Amino acid sequence: SSNVYSGGTVYVSGGSLTMTGGSISNNTASDLSGGGIYVSSDGTATISGGSISSNSAASGGGIYSAGTLTLSDEADVRANTATNGGGIYVSSDGTATISGGCISGNTASSNGGGVYNAGILTMSGGIISSNTASSTGGGMFNEGSLFMYGSAVIGDSSKTECATDTAYSNKATDGGSGIRTTSTVYLGYSDASTKAALTGGVCYNASDGISILCGTVFMDSGSISYNYGRGLYVGSNDGVKYGNFTMSGGEVSGNGSSGTDCGGGIYAGYHGKVKLEGGSISSNTAQNGGGLGLKNCYSSLDMSGGSISSNRATGNGGGIYAEMDTSYTGYIKMSGGSISSNTASSNGGGVHIAYGPFTMSGGEITGNSSSSYGGGICNAGSLAITGGTISANTATTGGGGIAVWGTLKMGEAAYIPAGD
Repeated sequence: SSNVYSGGTVYVSGGSLTMTGGSISNNTASDLSGGGIYVSSDGTATISGGSISSNSAASGGGIYSAGTLTLSDEADVRANTATNGGGIYVSSDGTATISGGCISGNTASSNGGGVYNAGILTMSGGIISSNTASSTGGGMFNEGSLFMYGSAVIGDSSKTECATDTAYSNKATDGGSGIRTTSTVYLGYSDASTKAALTGGVCYNASDGISILCGTVFMDSGSISYNYGRGLYVGSNDGVKYGNFTMSGGEVSGNGSSGTDCGGGIYAGYHGKVKLEGGSISSNTAQNGGGLGLKNCYSSLDMSGGSISSNRATGNGGGIYAEMDTSYTGYIKMSGGSISSNTASSNGGGVHIAYGPFTMSGGEITGNSSSSYGGGICNAGSLAITGGTISANTATTGGGGIAVWGTLKMGEAAYIPAGD
């Protein structure tokens, strides 16, 4: 046990540390970094076993790395505390590889309960679970580059029901209980240009599974599932920058609850952009926009593929709910993919447009239902249909295919069969 400025027990500079067992515990790096271990920019630490626990520091309660850090096998980083990076802090000069082990039960009084990443972090295995941040990023706060593939999990992938306000894995008070990112996250990639299957994901966390604030997430495989608040938040706190989510594969499923106000699967807020090219958004729940909600100026959805299916809204918009200020450039454009088998207890089983433009040039909206108006689409905004199919939708009160309170323009390529 020790109390020093950096590297409470081990300070690695110009050398290497290999840890296969034993424990580093109850140490303090007062005011600075690396309560248990500090790795300088020319140092290397390889940890495949043993425990790093109950250490504390300002940054990186368990480990602070500006060099090369590798965690694998039975490595255990547990119950450490810091202002940022309760378990591990990877600096902007650092690279980290996690292929196994567990980062659990760590606490940050600000950001990154489990991990704070400002460098390059590649995670192909291991679990980041049951960590807490008093601000954002319960599992991880990312302002660098994060690549997830293989069996990597942030949260608990064994669950088959949504987390609740009392039962969850990672938690953050101000959002991003699984991940908060202000930079770039790649799900299903081993590097920025190489796709690699992700069988794990971001699962069973409190509030948002992933919160994107002026950052970008690319998703090609894996699961964002059973997170209590919603699957993803996409937005910005900056009048210039955007939050971006591009989905080409994988699933966003089982997220949200009847207490989620908008967007059980995905919520696109101020300056939030969503591109759906593939994958599925399914079985999510919210008051409005069970699958996806857009609510604020400059939020947008471009849908060219993928599916939005079997989502539920206790209010409006089982599949999609849109409330976009018409004075700004928010929109929905659908050129492909499908919106199917969604339900709304009020209006818009498939899609509800409260404000803003929706242009449909392809794809299909089918098999959706509402308990009031607009089984397929309930439109109080501006709807233009130049192509695609709207079929087999039902509404209890009226407008099985489309209910219109706003404006509707239809082209000859649009197909709405008899009976809708």
